[in-house]
Parts: sequence; structure tokens; C-alpha cells
Amino acid sequence: MSTDVGAVRSVVEDMIVTDDGQTWDPCGIIIEPGDPTVMADKVQEVISDVDLYERLSLNARGRVEAAYDLVKVNASCNTIYRQGGAGEQTVTRTDQEEHEEQHRRRRAWIRYGNPLERGGWTSRSPTTGRPSSSPGRPRQQPASRRHDRT
Repeated sequence: MSTDVGAVRSVVEDMIVTDDGQTWDPCGIIIEPGDPTVMADKVQEVISDVDLYERLSLNARGRVEAAYDLVKVNASCNTIYRQGGAGEQTVTRTDQEEHEEQHRRRRAWIRYGNPLERGGWTSRSPTTGRPSSSPGRPRQQPASRRHDRT
């Protein structure tokens, strides 16, 4: 039993058809909000009709298992995401290229510090080919190169 607010009607009443062709009918009764008498009458109708109660209960359970399983929802979102242009990479890196990228990031980490503290990895300088510094934070020299040592 639910009132007709938000997307509740589609969750309760829309027929669900699974990938294997199984269908799930409505799992509840929708009423207009603000009328407690109608709500009480519909609740009484459901609890007094065992067949209606059983049908709604079985449909509710089946709908949740069919449409709201976390693995299935994630797979559906992934499919939609990829159909929207975020498909798999067409160019794959070789193991050597991946190794070089990891090495470059490690060197940048050592030289420039934690990239998360600076707002993420920065782009490479077009002139030197090295990662450019964060614009808002001056680069700190290692202790061995500081001129203000005491």
C-alpha cells in the first residue's frame, strides 16, 4: 500500500520483464495521498483477501530479486554507461608502456610530493616533458638542495 508520490507508482505498478522473459505484475495498490479513509479501506481489502495478499507478496519479492539485485543493477549501469560513449579503450598499453607510466608517477611522487595533496596528477610540461608543478603551491626542494640549511 502506498500513496502516489514521486516514482512510487512506477516501482509498484509497472510490469517488469526479466532478461529470461519472466514477467512480474504489480506488487501493491496505489492510492491518492491525503485520504486516510481510502487507505484504511484498501488495507482492509488486502488483509481480508488472502489470494490478493499472496499475489502482491509474491510479486513484490520477485520484482525485488529480478530488478533490484545489486550485481544486475551495476551491470545495467555499466552497459548504459558504455553505450553512452564511454566504451572500452581502443588503444591498449603494452606492459612496457604501463611500467614506464608507473615509473614516471613514482618519480613525480618522490620529486613533487603526494599528488592528492596538490589536487591530482598534473600535466607534463611541453618544454621539459616533466610533470608541471601545482600552480598554487611552490615546489619544495629536497633537504639536500635547500640553501637555508643550518
